[in-house]
Amino acid sequence: MTNQQTAKLILDRAKPLFKREYNVQYRIKVVYDHYDRQFNFYMIRYKPGHITRVTPLHHVKSTWIADLEEILNLIEKDLKLTIVFAGFEGIKWDSRNSYIQRPKRKVG
Repeated sequence: MTNQQTAKLILDRAKPLFKREYNVQYRIKVVYDHYDRQFNFYMIRYKPGHITRVTPLHHVKSTWIADLEEILNLIEKDLKLTIVFAGFEGIKWDSRNSYIQRPKRKVG
């Protein structure tokens, strides 16, 4: 599956979940699964006073950061949501020299 097809699949699954409701926050969460060597995509719906809903969208059997970057760029063009990351501590983007997720500070 190409990166364009993957992004289209994620968008097709995320758009029906994105309802422009009052006082609701929507996010896409990307999790790097070190054990299965894949990227997992989730849609998070948060409304104060209600249960936070997490819906799995898709998983990508790749660990190439360049592929992830291309998929996210295609998603961000069409769906303007906040993207949060988990499991990317200390890993940098390929195109720019910045961290995807800041490394944890060592105490002591």
